[in-house]
Order: sequence, then structure tokens, then C-alpha cells
Amino acid sequence: MKKIKLFLASSKELQIEREQIEIFINRKNKEWIDKGIFLDLQIWEDFLDAMSQTRSQDEYNNAIKTSDIFVMLFFSKVGKYTEEEFITAYDQFKSTNRPLIFTYFKDAPISSSEINQEVISLLKFQDKMKELEHFYTKYKSVEDLKLQINNQLNKLEENGVFVEKLQDNATVTNQHEIQKSEVIRDFVDRYLSQKLDDALQSYSNLPKIWIEPILNERPEASSTSGLNSPLPPNVDLLQLLNQPKSTIIKALPQFGLTCLAYYLCREAWRNFNSYWLYLDSKQTKHYSFEKSIVEENKILGFKTEDIKCIILDSWSNLDKNCEMLLEKISAEFSDIPIIVMQTVDETQQLFNTDISTFGQKFDILYLWTLPRGRIRELVSKYNERVFIGETDKVLSRLISDLVTFNLPRTPINCLTLLKAFEADFDESPINRYELINRVLFLLFNAVDIPTYKNKPDLKDCEYVLGYFCETMIRENKFSFTREFFLEKVTAFCEDKIIDLDVQVVFDVLHINNILIERGSLFCFRFTYWIFYFSAKRMHHEPEFASYILQDMRYTSYPEIIEFYTGIDRKREDALKVLIDDVQSLCDTVEEKCGFPKDLNPYKYGQWKPSKENIEKMRDELNKGVKESNLPDFIKDQYADSTYDKSRPYHQEVQKILTEYSLLGLWYGTKAASRALRNSDYANPELKRDLLRIIMRSWEQVAKVLFVLSPMLAISGSAEFEGATFWLDDNFNGTRDELFNAILISIPSNVHSWYQDDLYSKKIGSLIIDQLNYENSDLINHNLHLLIISQRPRDWENYIQKYIASNSKNSFYLMDTNRALQSQYKYSFASYRTLETIKDLIKMTIAKHQFGVKEPSKQHIKKISDKVIDKRDEESD
Repeated sequence: MKKIKLFLASSKELQIEREQIEIFINRKNKEWIDKGIFLDLQIWEDFLDAMSQTRSQDEYNNAIKTSDIFVMLFFSKVGKYTEEEFITAYDQFKSTNRPLIFTYFKDAPISSSEINQEVISLLKFQDKMKELEHFYTKYKSVEDLKLQINNQLNKLEENGVFVEKLQDNATVTNQHEIQKSEVIRDFVDRYLSQKLDDALQSYSNLPKIWIEPILNERPEASSTSGLNSPLPPNVDLLQLLNQPKSTIIKALPQFGLTCLAYYLCREAWRNFNSYWLYLDSKQTKHYSFEKSIVEENKILGFKTEDIKCIILDSWSNLDKNCEMLLEKISAEFSDIPIIVMQTVDETQQLFNTDISTFGQKFDILYLWTLPRGRIRELVSKYNERVFIGETDKVLSRLISDLVTFNLPRTPINCLTLLKAFEADFDESPINRYELINRVLFLLFNAVDIPTYKNKPDLKDCEYVLGYFCETMIRENKFSFTREFFLEKVTAFCEDKIIDLDVQVVFDVLHINNILIERGSLFCFRFTYWIFYFSAKRMHHEPEFASYILQDMRYTSYPEIIEFYTGIDRKREDALKVLIDDVQSLCDTVEEKCGFPKDLNPYKYGQWKPSKENIEKMRDELNKGVKESNLPDFIKDQYADSTYDKSRPYHQEVQKILTEYSLLGLWYGTKAASRALRNSDYANPELKRDLLRIIMRSWEQVAKVLFVLSPMLAISGSAEFEGATFWLDDNFNGTRDELFNAILISIPSNVHSWYQDDLYSKKIGSLIIDQLNYENSDLINHNLHLLIISQRPRDWENYIQKYIASNSKNSFYLMDTNRALQSQYKYSFASYRTLETIKDLIKMTIAKHQFGVKEPSKQHIKKISDKVIDKRDEESD
């Protein structure tokens, strides 16, 4: 087999030509397989992931010198590197008659207003080629270019340029068949690798990094197979590839399902020579899916009988086309495994999908986020391409920011933060708005925009995109054509007399995958871009701000308030609305549920409660339920909570909780928490009022959970409006034991649900300030749990005072000990901080054991280190 190295050089402005030539060369290889010729195409993208210690241009030049054919494309400019590549090829040809050089000039109009120094450099380069007696060929379109290249290749083949002389004909035939198979394998591998690369490309100039994902039979944050069953092991991808079964793999948006789909296709081919067909259910119509399969097979040269597995990507059980497509494929390919990549919206349950109607039996798997070890791997690979800083330091900062900005540990979120770190790793972003702002600045300044185009001003872009996103929100339409975008934004610019090249704005967004194609339409890849630009619009347009803030519309767009308050960190209009809304919701829940204001079973709780104490806690709850305004059938269910029910209990709970506005309180509290976290410079009294009402909402949620605790002990779960409470595998025992365990876990759970929305280092002083005003024991305890987990300045002094303030056998002292033990075991902290936590743990035990008001150092020294839980150094 004769391998012909063909090097393709061009500027980024001819990206479409490069992509089309790559497809053309792949098809040409299939045509020439029987002739024993393989065209090994080399383009600059191939060098990005394999750069040596030398500059990347040296890598290109070395490849040019060893190539057989050099093809150069140019249009409006010839940069110094493009010219250098041509000279390298020309000099090598003069010395060795290789490579053969072909240059093509795109013959298209250039506006007179776009003529600048780069266009002049193009003319000079053309003159230089004439001096060297090398003449270029013009092409009108991509199809014209491919036709001309094809004609040249055919002429070279006809003239025997590619002939390889071998002595033994028998050897030739045998070797030819082997190499033919290798060419096919290589072609399919390159094609599938390119598809994976395209899926991995998040932003322009961002390294494409693959980290093997984690699949499990259970959702990451829950247990659906029983309270006490052990967590199943992670799925072995190699075994899945070797023995594929019909499976639905579920994940939230932007978790990486598409990348996983292409990875499975490629690895099945690489490891087992197995052809897996990829279909995008958003672009494949159920009534013409056979045509889509034929077209995909044709690209790779396969037949339908070659398919070993089908991957159906972008599938949703809320889309009728998706359901019908899966049903038809299941019927048509009943003997072939089908792997469905199901994107589950945040408003849906992650589990309980009915898949019994699709003809095949499907296993269910869940795509998890990345553990710390795999994030370390990602950081290390990123550092190899774009060095940010020492891996441990970057990793710690990345983990911290993921928590601070309340982002799941997905690859795309990690890469987005790492992209922001490139600018100035030492500077810590204050809030998530500033992080996204930094990423946007990097993208608009990193993208390669032709210099004959006017580079858009970032603030102008944010302003007009804010208007466009407002339009989408008001019309509730989030997909659009390119023409609609250009028309809408151009009209707005003309109305506001803003000089902005709207086409360039669109291209920058598209190149960086902020805008992506969905069939014939475009949409923002991530919803947070819509919310970010909308927040900017709220800042510029008070009427739109009022629209979002009225009637709690912001709960439908959860990140708008976060970005809006992060703009200047003193959006007091939002704080005032949030105070009123959350206050009203708390009042509604309190009034309709009618719980006694002093309902608190923990006043009878003890470190090691006796049967008498447990009965007092139960009596407190029973009294609270009886005196409430809850309907009689809820009171009856509470009274009968020790009996099993034959019908699903959680459905009725869902209806009741919706009636009592708990869902609105849940989302309103999250929005208020994020707003407060971003409002460093707002009026102190407003901040105090908002924190006070946020903590009151925590208390209201806890009171509802008091009532749910017997129900959780029975069924293991209770749900409302798509949100589900469930017991994890740490709960076990009799129902009475479960009830007690649930009851004492409520404060720590409420704290864990809301803390990441609320806390930042800058809010620590406000949390401590609130201690001076709080009268509720339950709220006061939650404030101290926050202080333990987040550790603001001088935190240990406040915890020492809290330990001293509690009685030796109180529930609150016991729960403080549990919180400190958890922090010692799992948190990432300095040696000094860990020693402080150890001393505080011993202080709680000394208080409990000796009964003194404030244990001294001598008391603490008497407590053995054995009381401290063993630290989990490998914890994520």
C-alpha cells in the first residue's frame, strides 16, 4: 500500500474548505483502496494535541518537508506563518522534487471598505509567487475546489506518480489485502475520532480533553434499590463495549452524554472491530429513520447487516418524535442492542422512566459527575496544553469554585473554570457573574477574527444580546434561525444607533459553541448564557427587571437573579422584592399548615436519648400535628404512620405540599440565597432582613420535614413537584429507629441543601452578625452548622461559645459534635485547621462527659484521640 502524505495549509477563515476537503479525501481513499493508494491528510488541527517543546510552527514545517503533496488555500490574507509554510515547501521541492505544490485562491468579492494591510500583503505574496514562477489556481466555490483537487490527483495517479514497485506479485497481493483492511480501519477510526473531537470542542482554542466517565446502576445522589442494599460497582466500559445490551443512560443536561456516545462508537471499533451506528434523535425523524441509517452507513462504507449496536443520542421521553423513533428502531432492529442517551431536564425525576412500551428490555444506567481523582486528571491534561499553575493548587481552587458557584462536577464546568483561570490564576472571582464575564472576555479576544472585519466591542455585544434574550424569554421561544437573529439584532442596533457587525457577533458565538445548531435552527448551548445576557438587560432596562421580579417569574429562570445581583453587588431592588416574596411564602406555609410557632422536638432531644426523651419528642410532634390546620386525612395518615399502605403514599404528599406553597418557598429561598451571596455592597439592614427571612424559611422546611419523617421511615421516600426526599444507605433498622434517625438528621440536611446557594467567604461576617439577633434555637443551630462547614474568620471562637452555651446532654451539642466529626473526616483543610477541629470535637465530648460549662484545656487533654473519626484522605 502506497501512503501519500498530503499537507493542507490555509488560514482559519477557510475553515469550511478545510473540513470539506477532509471529507473528500476520506471518500477518495475508499475509491482508491483497490489501487493500493492511501492519502494521509495532515492539517494543522492534528498537531494541537501533540505539540513538542518546540514552537508549533516548527512541527508544521517538519511535516511539510516530509510530505508528498502540499496544498495551500488563501483568500483575503496571507499571514507570516502561511507564507513561511509555502517557502518551506518551495525550498524542499527545489532540493528533492518533493512535495508537489498546488495553490488555490478563493475568487470572491472583497468590499472596498475591507481593504487593509492584510489584503495588500496578499497582493504582494501573489507577486512573489510570480517571481518564483509558481502560479495559483482560482476557485469559485467549495465544490469547484474539490473538483479541481480531484482532477489533479487523478492526473498524478494516471501518470504513475503513485506507483510502488514490489518484486513478488504473490507477496504484493497478500500484503495489499492486509493493508487494504488497515486502511479501512484507519479511515473509520479517524472519522469516529473526529466526531468525538467535535463533541469535545467546547470553546474555540480550548483543549479537547477526554476523561473516562463513571456509569452506575443508581442515580448519583440517591438509592432506588432499597434502603440497605450496598451501592453497586461502577460499570466497566470495556465489558459494555464487548457485550453491549439495550440500555438507557440518563443524565442531566451538559453532563457529556454526546461525548460518551461518540467515545463508545470509537472504542467499540478500536477494541473489538465492532461497528456501532450513531443517530441523533433530534435530527432523525421517525418516519424517515431508514434513510438516516443508510446515509450514515454510506459515509463509512458499511451495510445495515454490519451494525452491531445502535446509539440513539439526545433522546427525551417528553418528545413524541423521540418516543416513536425508539419504538420503530426497536421493532426494526429487535436483535440488535440499542443504547439510548436520555437527557433529563432538571424539572424531571432522574429515575422512574417507563420504557416497557419500546419492545426491548432496557437496563438503566446513570452518568455521574467526576470524582476528585478524575478532576485531577483533567487539570493535569489541561496543564500540559495550557499551563495554569501547580496541579494541586489549580485542583484545590477548581474544586472550591465548583462549590462556590454551585456547579456540578461535569467536564464542561471544569473546563469553563479552567478557561477563566488562564487570564490570571491568582485572582479569585468574587461571584459567578464575574466568572462568566471573564470567560466571555477571553472568548471574544481569543477567537481569530479577520482583520478586515470590525472586532466587536464586548459591552456592545452584551447589550444587544441582552435585548435578544429578553425577546426569547418574553416569547418563550429559545430556538431561532441565523436570519432571525441577524434581523432582530440588526434592527435593534439601528434603533439604538449602535455600530456593530452583527454577523461577526453571531460567528464568534457560533465558533465558540455558545450558539449551536439543532437541525435547521440555532440555540444557546447552555441556558446560563441566556440568563447571563438577560441579567445584563435587566441592568440596562428597568422595565424588564420589573417584569422578571414581578409575580416570582425569576423562579422559572433560576440563574437570572444570581447574575443580576452579581453585576455590581448592590442590586437592592432585587433584595427588596425577594424579602417580600420569601416573607409572604413563609407566612403562607405557616398560616395554612398552622404549626405551633414553638414546634421543636429537639428541646426534648438528648445526646443519648432515653425512651422517655424519645416519647417526649414524639408527643411534641403529635401535639403539633393535632393543633395544626392540616386536613383530617393528613392527620389520620400521620396517626397511622406505623402501618404499611397498599397504594403509593408519596403522590398524596405531593399534592398537599403543592397546596401549601412549599415548592415556591423552596425556589424562592434558593434565589434569595444566591442574591444575598452576591450583595456585598447592599444596605446592611437589607442584608440582615434577607438573611433573617432565609433562615426562617429553613425553619419552615424543617417543620414540614418533621411531619414527613414517619412517612420517610415507611416508604423510604416522599416527593413533591418533581423534588424527592429519600433515605440513603446509611439509614437502617426498625421503623422506630428509622424515624429517630431521620428526625435528628433534619437540621444537617436542610443546611446541606441550601448552604452552597448562600455561602461565600465574604458573607461570613453577616452570618456571625445574625447570631446577635436570632431567638429561634433551631435557626441558631443552623447558623452554627454554617459556621462549622464554611469556617469564616475566627470561626472557632464562635463554636467554642456555642458549645459552652448548650447543656451537657442536649441534642444541639450532639449534632455539633457530628458536624465537626464530618468536617474532620471529609473536608479538605490545612493541618492547622484539622487540629482546631480535633480540639473542638474533644471539647464537645468533654462537655458531655464532665458537665462543666466551658471545658478547660486540662479537660480536653483527658479525651483520647480515639474519639475522633478516622480521616478519609481520599474523599471527594
